[in-house]
Amino acid sequence: MRINSLFFFLVLAAKLVTSQAQADNTSQSLRVIKNSNLFSLSAEFDFKNTGVSTDKVIRTGGLSPRYFYDLFDEDHNFQARGITRALSLGAFYSWGVEIDLYDTEESYIGLIQGELLTRSRAKFSFYDHSGRRTLIAFLNTESPEFLMVSTEDEGVVLAKLKIQSYGDIGTLDVNLLHDSMNIDERAFKIFCAFVTDYNQEFLVPPKVADKSVFGYRSNDN
Repeated sequence: MRINSLFFFLVLAAKLVTSQAQADNTSQSLRVIKNSNLFSLSAEFDFKNTGVSTDKVIRTGGLSPRYFYDLFDEDHNFQARGITRALSLGAFYSWGVEIDLYDTEESYIGLIQGELLTRSRAKFSFYDHSGRRTLIAFLNTESPEFLMVSTEDEGVVLAKLKIQSYGDIGTLDVNLLHDSMNIDERAFKIFCAFVTDYNQEFLVPPKVADKSVFGYRSNDN
């Protein structure tokens, strides 16, 4: 009887160790750092994985009604461009920003769209080139953190994006919880740069209502 119990304990312990190792292998972290002076018309966003630079996004268009987010890989090769729409609520409210995405050949590859009808502080939907929604990002009510969730099951959190801001520096700590998020990686990186760019606005305390053209958007769940 004791031998059976010992065998069961060893099997259970082995499963727990294996599960933890798999979780560690699946979870990946990176940091996005915004570099921009107070009165600068542009900004750079460096992506770092364990301190090593991987990608970069450069935002321009400070005096125009649209922002341009250009993504470059670690070898400084242009990868994609995100362009904010001038005629949208995003011209007045960060939660309403809409970003059209294009590849190196200027072909349309998707859309990141801020949603008006939501009880969250902010909600962004990701669409591919065919208009199919592939991912949703909710701004956590209790903390300055975006939760990236599956469109099939919003209870499945695929990634967490934690916002921080101090001085002229804005950072975003990205924790990838799954190997695949079912979206174009370029769209995800441009969104990370956008969130880091607007970090001060997304840091607004959860209990403060956000006034919109339709009154006040509730911050309750």
